[in-house]
Amino acid sequence: MKVLHVIATLDHGGTEALCRDLAECMREKFGVVNSLIAIRRRSGSIELELTRAAHCDIHVAPPAWSGRLRLWFWLFWIIRKISPDAILCHLFGIDHVLVATSAHAAGVKVITVTVGNAAPDACGQKGLRRKWALILALSRALKISVTSASGYIERSMRTLGNMPVQSRVITNGCRTEEIFTRACDSRSKRCPGGPVSIGMVSRLDPIKDHKTLICAFAKLTEMVEINVALKIIGEGVTRGECMRLCEELRIVDKVIFLRNRSDIPEQLGTLDIFAFATTRDEGFGIVLIEALAAGVPIVASDVGACREVLEDGNLGILVPEKNADALCEQLASLVRRVPIPIDRAVLARVRELYDISSTARHHIELFEELRSSVSKL
Repeated sequence: MKVLHVIATLDHGGTEALCRDLAECMREKFGVVNSLIAIRRRSGSIELELTRAAHCDIHVAPPAWSGRLRLWFWLFWIIRKISPDAILCHLFGIDHVLVATSAHAAGVKVITVTVGNAAPDACGQKGLRRKWALILALSRALKISVTSASGYIERSMRTLGNMPVQSRVITNGCRTEEIFTRACDSRSKRCPGGPVSIGMVSRLDPIKDHKTLICAFAKLTEMVEINVALKIIGEGVTRGECMRLCEELRIVDKVIFLRNRSDIPEQLGTLDIFAFATTRDEGFGIVLIEALAAGVPIVASDVGACREVLEDGNLGILVPEKNADALCEQLASLVRRVPIPIDRAVLARVRELYDISSTARHHIELFEELRSSVSKL
């Protein structure tokens, strides 16, 4: 089977990393021949990793073709040249509609799109919500199967209108065993006697809630006598605000800001506790399953996506959203218990539910179903 993956950018983000792992797993375990299209290059920080994982070159839309009409013709030309059996769009929006219309013109009928974030709220986001509803309606008309990364996302999408035929939940996945091995190797190299390390891996974006974590950590430094440190890994538009907040709270010497990293398993291995402060707009939180796979205990915001991934608190601790006091209390409780033994039952559950091979298999099964439906028409 020939599968064309379409991503928005070549930045090093969660969606791009998922595309990398998914393409590699499809090739290694299911014999898929991958192709890749990026709508925009931007930093290009993950291009080499994607190229190696997918075992193919990446087609990037030239800047001169950035207009919608020109981009449509470029997509049509590339898709007709590649002639894939199926297209998987790792983006939900006008761009995936553009991809679908150009694909139909090029003779490709099996098209799916993944949704990684919950639909906009009816309160305060009416304009954006109407846009999403229109995109969903266009997806129905173009027979684009919509796969939601979680049940939480799918339920939110259904509030916008009927889902296209054969839409379903296909949860995100990661290389669970590889992450555990690499994290353990990193963990074994830690120097004894250092501070208890708390960390969050995520883009610095308004969808996340780094500010609550920083405030909770500042309270933590006053609550416990144990030496603690906070590591924030990621890049984004709220980085400056977060750094200024650390200065205001006088914890600059205890907080480390790292930019985007390609060695996330190793970074997880340096942590004693993983904190994930986010908002209801969080769709899945793939870093949660990466932290679980690495064997790091988790404290996360009690929002739909986190509650689903952490199975109502069975796989990690949930705290009320935007509540720095509650987050601080749970962090303090864990800090006092460090070192915390790895929970083997949690590891087994994560491997069962969220290994990338399961995600890849579900996508391929969907492609086969859609191909069968098309052939009957």
